[in-house]
Amino acid sequence: MTGQRPKLSSANFAKLCRDCGIIQAWQGVANQGEEVSRADIDLVFSRLLSASGGKKGPRGLGFAQFEGALEVLSLRKFPEMEPDEAYAEICSMVLVRHQSPRSVLSCLCL
Repeated sequence: MTGQRPKLSSANFAKLCRDCGIIQAWQGVANQGEEVSRADIDLVFSRLLSASGGKKGPRGLGFAQFEGALEVLSLRKFPEMEPDEAYAEICSMVLVRHQSPRSVLSCLCL
């Protein structure tokens, strides 16, 4: 695995989204009026993974793809906000939960 960058698996991405409040642990309970589901998380993950060209190797999102996933989900979670504000809000949800950018990056190593 020398030279490979860590990848975020689908299961760990969904867990991160649930832990940060992007989706609810129990579907059917909405937070702040949004409708982001586990299916949305899986769809965004799959689209970004396939957009990378289906390269062989560990399946998962790299950091740039992770940022892209948060951008897409921010528009779904906060449709009433401007895109930049929605992205900043969803990033703050992740950072508040994990307390530092380093712990967010550590999620990529799981």
